[in-house]
Amino acid sequence: MSHIRNAYMEESPWINERYKEIGFVPSNIAHELVAIAEHQGSRAALGRLVPVNADCAELGGIYVLPEFRGLGIGKEIVSYLLRQGMTYKKIFCLPFAHVEHLYVGLGFRRCEQAEEVPQEIQRKHRWCNNHYVHRTLLLVRP
Repeated sequence: MSHIRNAYMEESPWINERYKEIGFVPSNIAHELVAIAEHQGSRAALGRLVPVNADCAELGGIYVLPEFRGLGIGKEIVSYLLRQGMTYKKIFCLPFAHVEHLYVGLGFRRCEQAEEVPQEIQRKHRWCNNHYVHRTLLLVRP
């Protein structure tokens, strides 16, 4: 099991360098909850919870460094962030389709067309599907 903790402000360069390496949008740690997973003393993964408004947030930026994959750290960091975001009525997520099972197993479901999705999330979903090679889904956890 890994140790998951909130990131420190001085870790911003490391966080954004990891995101830059994989083409993810940089984090603004002053306005987001960024979590870091440590495994055997090394930073192994990161993720974030970004407030959209008072009622909802976006879970994203989940990245497990290659040498730590297959250890369940991705699920641990997502679970940690969900516990931290329990005050939100809805948490949206834009995962790559090939990891949908992880999010469904943690209570997420695909958004239905009639569902209210904030414009900011809709825009980011379109951007992701135009930017990344892997198809991006729009999921929500009520």
